[in-house]
Amino acid sequence: RGVVAGSAGNHGQALAYAARARGIPCTVFMPIEAAVSKVDAVAAFGATVRQEGTTVDDCVESARRLAEEEGLLFVHPFDDPEIVAGQAGVGLELLEQVPDLARVLVPVGGGGLVAGIAAAIKASRPEVEVVGVQAVGCASLKASFEEGRPVAVASPSTIADGIAVKRPGQLTFALMERWVDELVEVDDDEIAAAMVLLVERAKLVTEGAGAVGVAALNCGAARPAASGT
Repeated sequence: RGVVAGSAGNHGQALAYAARARGIPCTVFMPIEAAVSKVDAVAAFGATVRQEGTTVDDCVESARRLAEEEGLLFVHPFDDPEIVAGQAGVGLELLEQVPDLARVLVPVGGGGLVAGIAAAIKASRPEVEVVGVQAVGCASLKASFEEGRPVAVASPSTIADGIAVKRPGQLTFALMERWVDELVEVDDDEIAAAMVLLVERAKLVTEGAGAVGVAALNCGAARPAASGT
């Protein structure tokens, strides 16, 4: 009857695109202050956008309620085995395209991307290190690892809206505990500097969430591998 999700925009775009390709109605809940470009992109793929709540977590709960009320399929943005399996494709591509792969830095919000990438890489080459990178303004994982369970931050605040999630998922937390070798954090100034560096040196325009890995290298929070890529 239709699919529904809560998203800052990236998951929402992917779901809207897939739903349009199959002729399925799609509704995406997005934060009130979501990036206009992301809201427009989700709508352009044919989805109905409902801007409610201040965080991705609020939107996920709104999507879950609508799914129950209207008999829709709820598609979680990260805490779902099929979503994690889909993200694992990135890990498979890295293994195929980078023969001397040694260390991978992955942005972390709810954990779907890093869990999938780590699962794919570790299954084939367990010696490759996977480093998760969070924004300081929404860094839930350090406390979660210390507590041994998903712990929420009170009020996420970061320019990296794509990873501004209050807490890791139950599924993704367990996978991250198992496969992520290291966790580092970067602040908004470091993220902004990385975005500028990527424009100036690599001619790549990235959002904050896409620049956190470069930020971690640039500020010394993470190190390159001693050998290999």
